[in-house]
Amino acid sequence: MRRLAVLGVLAAHGLPGSSIAAYDFWPPGVASSASAVRWEASAFPLRFRILDTGALPDYAGLTEEVWREIVLRGISAWVEVETADISIVVEDGTFVAEGADIDDGFNTIGFEAREEWGDNRASALVVWTGRRMIGCDVLLDPAIFDDWPEDDPRVVERAAPFLGELVMHEMGHCLGLQHVPANPVWLGQGANSPDWPAGFLPEPITGLSSDPQMAIAASYGVPSLTPDDRIGVSLLYPAPGFLEERGSIGGRVLTPEGEPAAFVYVQSVDYASGEAVFGPGAFADERGQFLLEGLPAGPVHLWGRPTLLYMERPGYQQARVWELVDEHRWYSVRAGVAAVVPDVTMQRGRRPPR
Repeated sequence: MRRLAVLGVLAAHGLPGSSIAAYDFWPPGVASSASAVRWEASAFPLRFRILDTGALPDYAGLTEEVWREIVLRGISAWVEVETADISIVVEDGTFVAEGADIDDGFNTIGFEAREEWGDNRASALVVWTGRRMIGCDVLLDPAIFDDWPEDDPRVVERAAPFLGELVMHEMGHCLGLQHVPANPVWLGQGANSPDWPAGFLPEPITGLSSDPQMAIAASYGVPSLTPDDRIGVSLLYPAPGFLEERGSIGGRVLTPEGEPAAFVYVQSVDYASGEAVFGPGAFADERGQFLLEGLPAGPVHLWGRPTLLYMERPGYQQARVWELVDEHRWYSVRAGVAAVVPDVTMQRGRRPPR
């Protein structure tokens, strides 16, 4: 059965209805790469055409040549992931049409005015059948700059990176990645503040990791791909040897009372280089279960930490995970093995400062 979905980038950060893994795949809600929808190897190189609907914004020196360069830069971030086997071609010239048509057999990317844009600023129209991706069109709202200043001398230098980040985000959808919760946008409000109790951040961590590019609306101000993004796409299109060299860890996070610690964030931290490097992370689901795929073989430090924002939501009130204390554990990752680790029991006691 053929299916179509539209994913957009919002003008402001959103909140998902439930927790999702740090890398989430098609169809919606699939957190394991084993069941994910993806392009077949024979579909590469993926070919895209620049869609010309006559709606290219006349703003910040945006010409057809500049727009093509922006598209190429946004796409190149995915092509350059060394652990993934991806090739994408942007064909010469433009594809002139009144609008995108997902059934025309072409993958396109461009600006198109649509009445139903609403709060969206960009969208990817993704088509798949069974577990096979068969088409994708990326569309941007030509009114995207309507709220930008007219006389700010910085608009030219800001506009191109901004559009490039949107292209990068939507191309992630075209490759098969879904939206994920932003990290740490709705974690740790003021977490880097000296007002936080000592020990909130394990040594030598001095701050929280940046948002994944594929986080909800996180393409605003996220200039590059994070480990979540790179590993997520590598699980779909692994370079030779990637899957054989990596392993997975899954488990369950519990409260001191033995109840599921829903919405706790579990993140891997790699100290091998002598510095704390954030790796993939995942939000535990309503049952306290989490899954981290694509981890390098060897010892891995997992950092479980409470979700601190949006505590007014019923699910969070029931979980009361904001009262838990961060938990740190070492585990061993075996190449080619999906390991189920013992339950992680968080401790209760600290409340975040008001």
